[in-house]
Amino acid sequence: MLQIIFMNQAGQEQKRAQLPIDAINGMQIINFHGDKKEMLVDVPHNNQAKVESRILGGRQMFFLPREFFQQSTFRNLSHAGFNVKLLDTSERMDFFNQVYEYVIQHPQLDRLVVSRTGDTAINSSRNDFLLFKSAAGTLAFDWFSGKRALLIEFLIVVLTENNQRQLNPNDHRSEDEMLKQVLVEKFAGRSEVE
Repeated sequence: MLQIIFMNQAGQEQKRAQLPIDAINGMQIINFHGDKKEMLVDVPHNNQAKVESRILGGRQMFFLPREFFQQSTFRNLSHAGFNVKLLDTSERMDFFNQVYEYVIQHPQLDRLVVSRTGDTAINSSRNDFLLFKSAAGTLAFDWFSGKRALLIEFLIVVLTENNQRQLNPNDHRSEDEMLKQVLVEKFAGRSEVE
């Protein structure tokens, strides 16, 4: 009778098991011999999608200021399939710049959520638009999500426009006014406010 023999590090036999047997839905089961009822179960159709879709570092990233980090936040986002990148600033333009630099250096990222206020919602637009949240009826640019390409474009435009605003002595727009103008002029029809 053919068996599988498991050896310990010293090269001695530790356990014996029968060869894998086919079960329902393509599963395979290995039953161990011994006093206890032990088995290994392989469910290939459950494992396969995860192995193919997950890559080292993941495809989904949630950006959050370090000051808002809590272990429960990490656990909840991780269960939702998001990695968490903690950033050491919550000042808006520095935060946006750090997000931009990280996303550029990690081309595997696909779905991104940026939250400066600790809001850990992971909503996304149904139309592959940038999705923004409003706070008290006002667009605050403190939380937004979207696909990589569109989010990079938004960050490039915002950071460039902010640099030009700061260097131009005749530009008296506030940061909020500049952000709203960018959204209206450059991302009309490609953004949603929740």
